[in-house]
Amino acid sequence: MSGARADWSFHKARKLEQYLIALMDEHDSRDLSPRIRILVADMCTQWRELDRRIAAFDAEFVSWARENQDARRLADRRDRQGLCTRS
Repeated sequence: MSGARADWSFHKARKLEQYLIALMDEHDSRDLSPRIRILVADMCTQWRELDRRIAAFDAEFVSWARENQDARRLADRRDRQGLCTRS
């Protein structure tokens, strides 16, 4: 998946998550069946766990890349060629 498409998917998933949380809070979940409330709560829990696991992987990967000479060399070359942008 390309970077732009991944970002788009990520933001869409975030909006869905925020909408579902707001739906649960806003209406005190009265309009939702007990089964739907359980499913939405479970989905939000799974999203938080995935976020935690992704953050842990990112931290591990960044640490590895900083310590790995080949990865540093590749990143330096990409920076010099203008292929990477820093925020």
